[in-house]
Amino acid sequence: MSREKVNQDKRVERAVGICKKMVAAFFSWKKKRDLAAAKEEYNLPKHKLVSETPTRWGSRQQMVKQVLEQKRAITEVLSKDKKTRSLVPTWQDVDI
Repeated sequence: MSREKVNQDKRVERAVGICKKMVAAFFSWKKKRDLAAAKEEYNLPKHKLVSETPTRWGSRQQMVKQVLEQKRAITEVLSKDKKTRSLVPTWQDVDI
């Protein structure tokens, strides 16, 4: 698929939008603490989640890469809170 078609694909935009919302949910110190504990439990890298920044080239790819890498810990933390439970990505979002 060409880059223009990927940028126009609604499924891709939805998946990236969910990634942005998931990363934004971890600005809370409580969520950061819970995520750090979950990362340790699953032996995942301890680096921080990166949010997409329009002025930083490659930030979207870095954000998606880290969300996929830490999906297990992110899903565990988000699913425990009924306010953020809706942010847990579906298998279709992850597949995109």
